[in-house]
This record gives sequence, C-alpha cells and structure tokens, in this order.
Amino acid sequence: MSTVEDLLREAMSREVEDVRGPAGLAAAVRRGSRARRLRARAVGTALVVVAVSGGAAFLLVEPEPAGKNAATSASVVTEVAVPDVVKMPPEQASARLEQAGLKPVLRTDPGEVTSQDPAAGTLVKPGTEIQLYSARKRAQHLGDLGDGRAFGGIRLTYLPDDLRWGRWSVKDTFGVTSYSTTYDEPGHPQGYYGLQVFVFEGKATEDPAKLLEKMDDRVDVGSAEGGIASVHETGSLHDLGVTGELQTPTVVWPLGDLWVQIKMSPDRAAKLGGTDAVKEELLKVARGVERTG
Repeated sequence: MSTVEDLLREAMSREVEDVRGPAGLAAAVRRGSRARRLRARAVGTALVVVAVSGGAAFLLVEPEPAGKNAATSASVVTEVAVPDVVKMPPEQASARLEQAGLKPVLRTDPGEVTSQDPAAGTLVKPGTEIQLYSARKRAQHLGDLGDGRAFGGIRLTYLPDDLRWGRWSVKDTFGVTSYSTTYDEPGHPQGYYGLQVFVFEGKATEDPAKLLEKMDDRVDVGSAEGGIASVHETGSLHDLGVTGELQTPTVVWPLGDLWVQIKMSPDRAAKLGGTDAVKEELLKVARGVERTG
C-alpha cells in the first residue's frame, strides 16, 4: 500500500507541479493525516488531506483493509424471532415476549397458554403484537352432541361452512333451564368462538324477552318476529353499524315455549366486513333453527 509520502508526492507532481509548499509541509500532513485516519475509521475509510500553498486542497481516500482496525458499529435489530411461550402461565409468557421487544395480547380465558400467533420462530418486527390464546378445560354439561347442532330442544339446520361445533356446552349457566354452546373455525384455540347459541325455557325466558323489548330493529326470523342489535358488554344496545371489541351482534326471538338467542363474536363481525353481511349471516342461521320437541 502506498504511504502518505507517496500519495503526497504523486498528487503534488500531477496536479501542482508549479506550486511549492513551505518547509515541513510533508511532516504536517503526516501528523494531520494520522489524526484524520483515526476519526475516519468509524466509517471504515481513512482520509488524507493534502494542503498546498495558494489555497489549493485535495482529498484522497485510502480504504482500510477489511477486518483490520475497523470500528464495530452498533447493529440495528430489524427482525425478532418469536419465542415459544406455549404451556407458560400468561404472566411468564408476557414477560418473555416483552424481553424480546414484542407486545403480548391475551385473547381468551386466563390459564396456561395453549397457542400463539405468530408461531414460535417466526421473524417479525420489534413491537409486533403476539396473540396468546389460553383456555381452561371447557365444560361438557350436555355430553357428546355429535355435530353439536342439536341441543336444548332445538336443531340448527344451517351453519356457515367455515364453522364447526366448539365441543363444549353448558346448562343453567345463563339462568335455570338455559343451554348454550358455540361454533368456531377449525384450528382456533378452545374457548374462542364465531357464533354462540343460547336456548332458554321456563323462568330463564324472562331475560331474552326483556332484551327483545328494548330492540328497535325488528326482523322476521321465519317462525316469529325477533330483534337484532349490537349489544355492548355493559348491556347497552346499538345498531349493527356500531362495531368494536366490546360490541356483540345479537339476534333473539321466541320459538314456541322456548327463546333462542344467537351472538356473533366481534372478531367474526369484523372479518365479515360490513353491517349487511353480519345481519345476513345471523338471520340465515336463525331462520334455520327448528324445534325438536
């Protein structure tokens, strides 16, 4: 590699043959060049400034050898591998994700994490939300319902093609002589739902009857007049155009001596992408409900 003196001589002979610098110029350039080279190493390049009389100056670039005297720059993290937090308690899983620079979001019941999205090992940007799903063991109060369409004195003759029985059921949870189960997309964690169906009889019918009284949007369910609305978790009613995480599209109607109520999860409502689509699906399922007893 050429020395500073070689570079100085070459530049001066080629560009400023008629210019003569003062005595000691080369030594001064060597000292200045060394200081500049130390500073320049932060970007991997040595700079040599050649000054001559008459105000002329030239900038020569001397590349630093790769791997030699190169400064170590701080690496910028652009992607993070999602840690595996399945089977961890939610608190531990959340802490592990936060340590990795990610944002944990618990989607269902508290309990051991049963699945995560994105999956472990996926490369994502720092700050990405990681959905954590967990669920306690679900009840089977009504036993094995087969395809899950018949329970509590009714049968669903229609379900959207992407939904399957959630393989759980409860009795008397929403009032004495009430029944409920859910239908969801295959592969979703237990406890998640797309549609939840309730059946009420006896004294338990008072609550759905009161709900219908408060509904302004009345609909023909086939067997009777029903009502449809978006129900906030506080109990307040809104039209189906009002959406959000706490808004649940709901249809309710009497079926003989029973009352039936169908709720659509806010996530599914958002997926369908519009008031008309939400209303159409709810009513199609409702009109397919038949009395079995």
